[in-house]
Amino acid sequence: FIGNMCKSEEVNSLADIPSQLMNLLQPNKIHKVICVGNIGCKESLDFFKALGTDYYHVKGDKDDEFDNLQNPLNEAQIIDVNNYKIGILHGHNMPIKKDLKWESKADDDGDE
Repeated sequence: FIGNMCKSEEVNSLADIPSQLMNLLQPNKIHKVICVGNIGCKESLDFFKALGTDYYHVKGDKDDEFDNLQNPLNEAQIIDVNNYKIGILHGHNMPIKKDLKWESKADDDGDE
């Protein structure tokens, strides 16, 4: 899984990946590359597309330049990996319910 590699238009996203990790990212050693949005730059897009036999990419909030009519990006996608269904969604698309309570019982001070 990769995502949120963008910092600014001037930054090369691949330059920020540690060399030890880049040495492991070799073509034909990775089967599936899953981008959860915001790939960063065209160089990163081309690199990760060439890395695996299957490339999946959902649209992040900064992926407009990669979303074109010939190859539109989905807001969400479900893929099948070894009979497991995996949903892919960028964080800016996450539905938020305002009535959810995230605090634990330990956080409860008894005031209601």
